[in-house]
This record gives sequence, structure tokens and C-alpha cells, in this order.
Amino acid sequence: KVMKQIEFRGRRADTGSLHQNLHTLLVGINSEKKRLIFDKVAKTSVLILSEFDARSLSNLIYSFSLAEYVPKVEGGRTILDVLALEAMSKLKHFKPQGLSNMLWSYAKLESSNSLLFKAAGDSIVGMNDLSEFWPQALSNIIWAYATAGESHPQLFNKFGHHIVTMKHLRQFKPQDFSNIIWSYATACQLHPLFFQKLAVVGIERCNDFNSQDIANFLWAYATVGIIDQHLFTSFAPAVKSVLSQCNSQNVANIAWAYAVANVNDHLLFNTDFVAALQANVDRFVREDLSQLHQWQLWQDELKSDINLPPMLLEKCRQAFVSESYQSSRL
Repeated sequence: KVMKQIEFRGRRADTGSLHQNLHTLLVGINSEKKRLIFDKVAKTSVLILSEFDARSLSNLIYSFSLAEYVPKVEGGRTILDVLALEAMSKLKHFKPQGLSNMLWSYAKLESSNSLLFKAAGDSIVGMNDLSEFWPQALSNIIWAYATAGESHPQLFNKFGHHIVTMKHLRQFKPQDFSNIIWSYATACQLHPLFFQKLAVVGIERCNDFNSQDIANFLWAYATVGIIDQHLFTSFAPAVKSVLSQCNSQNVANIAWAYAVANVNDHLLFNTDFVAALQANVDRFVREDLSQLHQWQLWQDELKSDINLPPMLLEKCRQAFVSESYQSSRL
């Protein structure tokens, strides 16, 4: 974990240094030596698996996610398949942080285990008190279920009720709000009181949100069909302030969300917004382009004089037509 953070802290190690060598050895994606090390760790762990307590299991699983490598063990199974069985037998001993790290790791590695997710969700739902689940644990767990595509409506309802009944949400960071609300929308889990409470808090703290947080937050409300015009109007100045920091997906999601909400803020949707779109013209994927086509149709409906640049306009139209054609075939 320490090695993985070296470059993120602006302290890139010199080539040939001990730090750089360790980083390359333990983290490097194409490191053959890394694979040898973690293969050995995996095979040795299997031999003494019964000696691992819940915390050790969680840390081991988390380590493989940081290394971005899933070794195979006997019988062609992956180490995560083996560890999932052991973890299920010890779920009652897991602390919230351990559950969070474990489930997050399976989702991050795209190695979801439905039996583990079902058992872990049932275990959490059966708890009488969730006060020990800190915001990041709540966020990571619910994100893991949404990202892994694991359905557990009772868990989403349990977390939603827990957050609604909290006296305040001051311990939550904007990223926590963004990840949680994105997860509910992605998993198609609608909890009206929960969405209502987060909308109020989001409006109060919208200036603390970064571009990714804003895009995910607004996209989630538009996706589940909760069209709170006050929410979108209140976020407009914050969107404008981070527009230059938005990546292609962010700006496309924001445009689409406002079109769905039918909130046209002239301080936001102007030539500066079109310039932000143009700056990302070569980065938009088909889904982004399709969303922008819907935004342009909305602008046309409003008889606005704001238009996509001609080349981008045509790319968006083609993407939308192609997506519609694929959907009709399905």
C-alpha cells in the first residue's frame, strides 16, 4: 500500500532507487516478479487458511486488489474464490472496515462472488445497529454491490433507512454522498426519503463537491427520475466553477442530467459550456456522444441559440442513431 502511494504524493522515486524498485516489484502491472511473489503468497496462504482471522482475511484480499493481480491456485480456482469460502464462515467476526475492504476489493478486481455478496449482505441486514459503519465503509460497501452488479434490495434499504435516521451527516464527505447516490441509481434502488435527505444536504454543501462528485450526484437523480428543479438550479453555479476540470464523461453526464431535469440555466449553458465540450471532443465515447445528442435536442426544443460545433453535432447524431438501432435489435 505504501509503495502504491509513492507516485500519488508527488514524490516519484528516482529510477534505480530502493523505492522505485519496490514499487516496480510489488505494484508494477507488467511485473513478472510481482506475479511470482503474489502467486507464492496465495499458494502458501491456502495451506494455512484456517489460521486466518477475519481481519487477516480482509487484509489479504485487499492486498491482491492493490496489486491488481488475482493468482490461481489448485484446481484452476482463483485465490479470491478460495478466500470467499473462508470469509463466509467467519462473517460474524468481520468489523465494518474489514467488510468494506473485502467487498470493495472483489468489485474493483471484477471478481465478484455472488455467494459471498449474498452472505455479507444478509449479515449486515441482520445487524441491529449500524453506528460502527463509518461513512467511507457505507460508501464502499454499497458501491461494491452496484459496481459488481450484485442485487441485495434489503441491504440498500437498510443503509438508506440508517442514513435517513442519522441526526446529521457532517462526517460524510462529498465523495461519500456522490458514491452512495450513484450506487443507488446504478443498482436501480429507489429510496425516496433517502434521496430527499441527500438532496437537501447536497444543496447545502454543493460548493465542496468536485467535478466528479457533481456529475455523479446529478446523474443519479436524473437516472432514477427524481426531478428536483431546486436541486439542479442550486448546483448550477458549482457546476460552472468546476467546468474546466470536468473530463469527457463528467461534462456529458451533467449535460444529460440537466436535459432530463429540464432545467436550463443560461449562466451554465452558454458558449463556455460549448467550449468545454469542444475541449473534450476527441475523448467522448459513444455513450457520451449519445447523451450530448439528447442535450442538443433539448436545446433545440427550447429554441436556444446554443449549439454543438458542427463536427461534434454529427458525431453525436451518429452515436445516438447507432445506439437506438442496437437497442431496437435487442
